[in-house]
Amino acid sequence: MKNKYITIALVVVVLAGAGGLIWFTEGGNTLITKLTQSASRTQGADTVVATFTGGSAHITRAELDAKIQELAKNPQISVPDASKGEERTKFERLVIEQMIKDGFLIDEAQKQGLTADDAAVDAELATITAQYKDTAAFEAALVTAQLSKETLRENIRRQLIINQYYKSVAVAHNVTVTPEEVKTFYDTQVVPTQPKLAFADVEKEIQTRLEQQKTQEIVTGILDELYKSANVQILI
Repeated sequence: MKNKYITIALVVVVLAGAGGLIWFTEGGNTLITKLTQSASRTQGADTVVATFTGGSAHITRAELDAKIQELAKNPQISVPDASKGEERTKFERLVIEQMIKDGFLIDEAQKQGLTADDAAVDAELATITAQYKDTAAFEAALVTAQLSKETLRENIRRQLIINQYYKSVAVAHNVTVTPEEVKTFYDTQVVPTQPKLAFADVEKEIQTRLEQQKTQEIVTGILDELYKSANVQILI
């Protein structure tokens, strides 16, 4: 069984609220490493590929390459080969933009004093472990994802903080979904593909999903504004 925290690379995670775009895995792959090394062979690891917040913050080539290696492990993501020139550059620029926005998301959560203590992390980790047949199966899943238990714990902590931030945004913006919106979604999105699924069986799930979508739109707007005002300079 796959777990939301042990999924390779780029994952949209939803716990109690809408999730954020998070990169999860660690470790490397020989072929992937060769690809990223080829892409950056004209740049040193310490070469700055982007600056923001007036130049006081930056992303290095090494950090960008590490993120691309993580993305390349996801079979659903096509990472352009270094030989593809402009296509590869566009991809790298998109990754940089997301890295910066991810940082802003955590910054906003920290400004609100949002944290996740060890007890909360332990509880979530226990829930995850319980989804596997035994400890060996759980550890095998970690190996497959090239993920250590320590990194998994930090991923959980990070995501719990992000979930709290989404909740706070939803409350601050009074995010609500009307019964009419729920019914419309059911009629237009559920009935055509699953006509035997009763409205009462999915009403709550639909409402939660629509609330998450509305919250995600607000958070996306917040991050877009922060990005615009950060004087981002992408140097590739």
